[in-house]
Amino acid sequence: MFGGIVLAVKKITNSTMVECKNGVHGPLIYISSRTAGYMIEWEEFGEVQEIEYGELVAMRGSQPRFFRDNWILIEDAEVLKALGVAQHYRNALTTENFDDVFSWDAAKIRSDVAKMSDGMKDSIRMRAKELIKADKIDSRNVIKALNEVLNCDLEEEVQLDTKKPAKKTVEVTTIK
Repeated sequence: MFGGIVLAVKKITNSTMVECKNGVHGPLIYISSRTAGYMIEWEEFGEVQEIEYGELVAMRGSQPRFFRDNWILIEDAEVLKALGVAQHYRNALTTENFDDVFSWDAAKIRSDVAKMSDGMKDSIRMRAKELIKADKIDSRNVIKALNEVLNCDLEEEVQLDTKKPAKKTVEVTTIK
């Protein structure tokens, strides 16, 4: 009760459907330990899949890195609290504000990114490389701060990525 008003509290059951966004810059696959043959695939960052709360409980128990490293992003605070994983999202970015990190000043990057999960840092590194390649990050201070906090050399990684030979595809034909 709040000021004489009864606030509705959402009842979360095992069958409650929860929006889960891919927090990885690239494909992400979850294979259930609860239901044989059940698999969820996300193709790209920010893609949404709805997952039953009961499956998220199983995921938390069998594959906690999905939460600890922010591989999936759940923006429903009540669900995060009920799952007992809210602490892993305290410093996480959302899909809506993800690119904001690249416009922060160097001091904010050093202080805030340092507190983020390894998975979130990896996503920032991958996105930074995309933006550097597209000439959308040109601040030396931002790149230097990202290099320090992510423990990498983004410009060198971009150069190495562009020098990699194209992957060859192999066509398999079945002879009858």
